[in-house]
Amino acid sequence: MKNNVHIRSLLSSMLITMMVPAVAEATIRSYEAPLNNSRWEMTVSTPLECRLSHPVPGYGVANFYRQSGNGPEGFYMKTFDKPDQLPTVTVRSMPPPWMHGASGKVLAQLAMAPGTMPINLNADQSYRVISELRRGLFPTFSFKDPISAQQKYQVALSTVGFRQGWRDWQSCVTSLLPYRFPQVSDSVIRFAYDSTRLNESSKDRLEQVRQYLEVDPSVVVRIEAHTDAIGVKRYNWALSRKRAQRVQNFLARNGLDAKRFVIKNYGYDRPIANNLTEKGRSENRRVYVRLKRKKNY
Repeated sequence: MKNNVHIRSLLSSMLITMMVPAVAEATIRSYEAPLNNSRWEMTVSTPLECRLSHPVPGYGVANFYRQSGNGPEGFYMKTFDKPDQLPTVTVRSMPPPWMHGASGKVLAQLAMAPGTMPINLNADQSYRVISELRRGLFPTFSFKDPISAQQKYQVALSTVGFRQGWRDWQSCVTSLLPYRFPQVSDSVIRFAYDSTRLNESSKDRLEQVRQYLEVDPSVVVRIEAHTDAIGVKRYNWALSRKRAQRVQNFLARNGLDAKRFVIKNYGYDRPIANNLTEKGRSENRRVYVRLKRKKNY
């Protein structure tokens, strides 16, 4: 009798065990540059843009970037494949294996974006990541597979080699122009009556344009020169031509290719103000300097 009770108890325990669902262990797929091949290198270093890149084998390339002027800056991860789903990404600062007892911290959380640049950080977030790299820590991007919650991913940035990359980055950033294309693409240069002389304000503005032209060969210049209506047409046409040449000579004084310039002289044919008043005539004595991308010209 006792044996029967014992057998029934064992069978009940087995049945209960079979009814409890098994808890699958989470698997973590990690991507990280090996310590003996961790590279940080400037892939773009010009007065218009700086880009510091770090290959992550099997996953993609991490990039810090900054553009001239008040242009965009931040971080993005260029991946080899587009994500099928768009999970939430947690950015943590993790200690390297040799820092025993050190703890990590959360730096940011963000939604993954579609396309081959799914991880993007703004300027503040990217500075946090840079700060942790400079401390010798490993910023790590963690996320779960939305379809299989037991599958997790970790993409780590290695601090190995970052010190030299950071020095190169700082050197590039300090050489960026203080302005970018939208800030120099349209200029109006004013002239005194019957004059081709550039005033100091005009020279300062044209110097900005000249510096930009020298570092961006994709840009061409359209110069449109105008006069007021005092005097005969032929004289004013010649005067507008001289003003256009004065502006072109200033911009090209360091040897810019003449093919990058398009010159238009209009004399007094296209006024923008009343030529019967001094104020109106002053506004009409002008040269437009417009920069255009070659592909859009």
